[in-house]
Amino acid sequence: MSSVRPRYIPLPYQDAPDSGRLILRDGSTATVRTTRPDDKETLTAFFGSLSDQSKIQRFFSRSGPSAKIIESFCDSSNPRAALSLIVTRLAEPPARIIAAGTYMARNETTAEVALTVDDAFQGKGVGTLLLERLALLAAANGLRRFWALTMLENRPMLDVFRDSGFECRTKADGGYVEIDLSVLASEASVARAELRDRVFST
Repeated sequence: MSSVRPRYIPLPYQDAPDSGRLILRDGSTATVRTTRPDDKETLTAFFGSLSDQSKIQRFFSRSGPSAKIIESFCDSSNPRAALSLIVTRLAEPPARIIAAGTYMARNETTAEVALTVDDAFQGKGVGTLLLERLALLAAANGLRRFWALTMLENRPMLDVFRDSGFECRTKADGGYVEIDLSVLASEASVARAELRDRVFST
């Protein structure tokens, strides 16, 4: 596999990109880490707690993901093929999941990516922070692009992709939108990450 040398260097994280602290838009904190096999029960509870609208926007169904799909989300042992991150609240023991993001390789260079945020935490920048970290991890594992499919009416999620700063192309087809996103750092993505870090930390 040929190596990719980025023209722009992503901001260094205080912690590793696959674990550590997140500062949300409202100034509150959360923690992010890769999933483990023992997350299955907690992740099942998280998806079950979502509103019908959030389930439809993420899974195109009110029933949510099957046990087999959740099991696949809990396996991040081969980040070249698939990786999932979960976000939990630091100040609410026992910690509960408030967001989850996953990429799964479609071929040698592209992975499908999907994000889910608890209804109560939407609009706090969690999705943007998850996408940023997933992109960094995907690029470190040899991937170059993310592909996603979302509903045309899911404007918040579309805004997460379009406002990320990464090179992004969209194509509408009926009531759905295909998203093609570069995971390689660009001048715009680094600048927006720097701005978020400065604003969210003040």
